[in-house]
Amino acid sequence: MRLSVRIVKALLLFVTLLLSAGCGPTIFDAKRAINEAMQYQEDVSRTGITENATPDVPLIKSKISEAEKSMKFLLFPRAVESARDSIDASKRVLLYLDAKRLIDEAREYQDTVKRSASSGSSSPDIASSVQKFDEAEKQLAEQQYQRAISAAKDSITSSKRVILQGITSSVKVMKEEIVRKQEENPATPLKKILPRLDEILQFANDVQNDEKGLEQMSLVKAASITSDLKVYEEDIKSSQQEKLQSDISFAMGKYDLAQDGKAALEKFAEKIVANIDSSLILFPDKPLILQVDVYGYTDSSGFLSDGGNLKKRALLNQRLSELRAKSVSDCLNRALTQKLASYGSKVVIHAGKVVGKGEEPPPGVQMTAQATNPQRRICQIFSTTVHDVVK
Repeated sequence: MRLSVRIVKALLLFVTLLLSAGCGPTIFDAKRAINEAMQYQEDVSRTGITENATPDVPLIKSKISEAEKSMKFLLFPRAVESARDSIDASKRVLLYLDAKRLIDEAREYQDTVKRSASSGSSSPDIASSVQKFDEAEKQLAEQQYQRAISAAKDSITSSKRVILQGITSSVKVMKEEIVRKQEENPATPLKKILPRLDEILQFANDVQNDEKGLEQMSLVKAASITSDLKVYEEDIKSSQQEKLQSDISFAMGKYDLAQDGKAALEKFAEKIVANIDSSLILFPDKPLILQVDVYGYTDSSGFLSDGGNLKKRALLNQRLSELRAKSVSDCLNRALTQKLASYGSKVVIHAGKVVGKGEEPPPGVQMTAQATNPQRRICQIFSTTVHDVVK
């Protein structure tokens, strides 16, 4: 009896295969479709998406169940149809996830734009970025995933252009400021930033002129550059300059600091430490390098009885300016070393330049100024802090 039942089932299956061979999907088509549907189901499952994320998620499983049920009743066309419905649902879910990922990325780019210096500009790319982002969210809500993906990509591209425009603008301003400061103080450590700024500017220009490069530029790269620029901006802004008048800081012809000179340097040291504290609050994980450069100047008058000997006078004034610059540097470095002793590795003091300029006029003072002009009898002090991001 059991054998007869098996024979009947086998005959029915054989007849079904013969009938379906020329008029629709076969058992093999149905099995292949169900296997493909299950593979898509696994792909969706690996994403970790929840059942209620979209209506298509539960549909994937239910359509596979329908396909398997149809197989039992030898309804192969219906099994194939249900399996394909499951596959289509899986594809829509994967598109949904792509759209959502790109919209999240577009949102991150917009946040970066807002944090950057360029956020206050009126670039058409800013308006385009916002408009396309809003459109992407709308299309996602309407389950138009391909359109949502396209709009999100357009938003990201516009945001990238805004970020690069901001980077280019910031770098140019910084370079101009560093060049100006370098003219005042050739030894400034800020000049170490210039090669890095040139590198960033070249990158920004190259990417803006290359659609493929623009597409491949990551948010991590943009954020890293923006972060570095904020550090450089702080370094440039926090650099300080002080003029110490020789008339109140040194006795005539002497290079030992008077009490007024020491008091002035103590106040300047306090200003330097206050700036360091502000920088460490902004960038607590980035150690600071402090460099103090001192330039000494004298007027063209003599201070000895034979001051009329021009060559000897110039040599004496040159030496005097060197010794005064060294006195100022030593005093200021002692004060800073003491005040920064508790900072440990957060602040490293680098030896700065100590230069005697003799009778050479200081920047901004005309050579034609009278020989005894007090503006020529100064020590010019430059305090610069740079972060360890500057290599």
